[in-house]
Formats: sequence, C-alpha cells, structure tokens
Amino acid sequence: MKTKILRQLRTTNEYVSGQMLCDELGVSRTAVWKAINQLKEEGYTIEAIIKVPYNVSAWSSVFGQKGTGKLAGMQGGEPESNGGLNISGSRELQWNPWTTNNAEIKDNPTTWSDAGGIQPDKWHHIVIKNNGHSTVMIVDGIQVQRCNTFQKQVGIQSLNVGGEKGWVVGTAYWSEAENFSESACGDAIFKGSIQEIRMSRGVIDQSIWYRSMWWMIVTTLLEIMIHTKIWQERIIIRL
Repeated sequence: MKTKILRQLRTTNEYVSGQMLCDELGVSRTAVWKAINQLKEEGYTIEAIIKVPYNVSAWSSVFGQKGTGKLAGMQGGEPESNGGLNISGSRELQWNPWTTNNAEIKDNPTTWSDAGGIQPDKWHHIVIKNNGHSTVMIVDGIQVQRCNTFQKQVGIQSLNVGGEKGWVVGTAYWSEAENFSESACGDAIFKGSIQEIRMSRGVIDQSIWYRSMWWMIVTTLLEIMIHTKIWQERIIIRL
C-alpha cells in the first residue's frame, strides 16, 4: 500500500486528501494514515556533491523548498526560512527542514557541519541521514561532531504555499512577506558548483552513497591532472 500511496502523490499536482486515497485504494482512512505514518518514520537520505570558491562571504543555499515556514503555518524556529541545505560565509553547512511533526516540536531542527569544514575550491560529498527520529550529517565520509540533531524528527513537511511547491536548486527563500512571490521571498544565489543532488526514501546503505563519493574523488583527480598539465605547459612556454 505504501508504494501505491507514493505513486499517487508523485503523479498528481493537485491536493490529495485522505478520502481520495481511500476511494482510490479501496481501504479505510485508518489504513491510509497508518501507511503514511510508516512512510514518514522510514526517514530519508540526501546526498549532495558541491564545491565553493574562495570568495564566499555571505549565506547562500544549495537547495530548498518553495515557500516559507511562515506562509505554511509552521511554528517556532525560523519562520522566514523555507528549510534546506545552506552554507554560511564561514563555510559551514546548515540543514534546517520543517518536519511533519512541527505542531509537536514547534521548531525547524538544525543540523550543522563543523565551522570552516567546507574547504574552498574542493569537491565535497555531503550526506544527510534521517532515520525517522534523528538526523546526522556526514561530510566526505566522516560524521560531523559539532551539532547533529537528535530530537524527534519525522519526515519533511511539504510547504505547498499558494500552489507553489517542490524544490529549487541553487537558491532558497527567506522572507517575512505575507504572500509568496519570487521578488518578495527569493534569497541569495548559491556561489559555487553542484555536481549531484540525490534524495532517497529511507536510510540507504552506506555502500550505495560511497559510489557517489568515489566518483567525486575521480573527478577531483581528473581536475588536478588537467590543472597540472596546464601549469606544466605554461612553464615550457616561459622557458
């Protein structure tokens, strides 16, 4: 049933009510909500491979949801935020999603990487792993120790503000506006490179996301080889 519910939610752009799912699947509302709660508690895994330049001096976002917490009626936390993967001027990562149990915890729990942990002009493999209750961040295969979030977190709340829904890449939204628009709510553009973003249902096996990390290493080695060749050619020309 969980697979059928996911398929229904993914293939429609309209609001899907519990009763609609009951009629479609021929089951009771209790069965539908039980399946949905099970999906939420399976957690998620998010991977991203990014690189930032030396001249990062302000906040920007790798990706986030459309809308803001305020417009979606979220409680506590930073209502101006839409929740996403952000990077500060001192090159620290921040993951601050709105969860489906927001009414209970009244917050958008924030997970941080170590300060200055994102080195400039270098590809980094980032994993955000949620098991349905807590979240940890892993950078280049090492779990960060600064601030992982262990309070009860369930799923990621879809903001769906005024028909605006989904995820944006390379930017985010931050605003106290009463109505959603790109000009009123749009925030800074990400100043860097994004090689890959992958979102998976549940906590995926470490061997799977290691493949992405190895590909990042290969890319980095190729870049080093190219840059070294260019440098050598310049020396030859000067001589």
